[in-house]
Amino acid sequence: MSKFKYKVEFPNREAGVKYCEKKGILAKNIRDYKKDEVLFYSSRVKTREAQILSNMYPCRLNLNGQIFKSVEHMYHYMCFTQYREIQDRIQVCRTGFEVKQMCKGLKRDDNFEEKHHDVMEFCMNLKYQQCKEFREILENSGDVPLVEWAEWGDVSAGTCLYMKGGEEWLIGQNSGGRLLMKVRLNNRKKNL
Repeated sequence: MSKFKYKVEFPNREAGVKYCEKKGILAKNIRDYKKDEVLFYSSRVKTREAQILSNMYPCRLNLNGQIFKSVEHMYHYMCFTQYREIQDRIQVCRTGFEVKQMCKGLKRDDNFEEKHHDVMEFCMNLKYQQCKEFREILENSGDVPLVEWAEWGDVSAGTCLYMKGGEEWLIGQNSGGRLLMKVRLNNRKKNL
């Protein structure tokens, strides 16, 4: 039995598109992926690759001597630079899940909307440099699409499942997966 409260799935693509649009995603940013043709990841999928690609994956990240327990820790810490007391609370959280729950609904830095994508990219690049397992998965993934499966309904960062012709498909903006693909490509170019 799953410990999670809900699972968002759609009976067909049209229902998925409506849900995405309801969440504010423009039609041009909605993407579809055939599930068996991608490397999908999530903290809730219990495969090695899925766990390691997740921002929740526990890894030691060192930024100028400051240690973070996961990308989730570092990302939120960097989005609360105007709130030292929140940063202190983030640092004592044991898991990325605790960080995400604690930060839910809190006011972030004034420039959060402008910087949050760049902050996440910075954190993922640091994870690439400092986490061997993460780097190996990205390097060995070729050009296969990386897709976050966000069965809890986050179709902005990830995707949700729908059925088409008896096959499983994923639909959403997949900004997290697309950012991972960008990190993979940029680091591949650096290593040429």
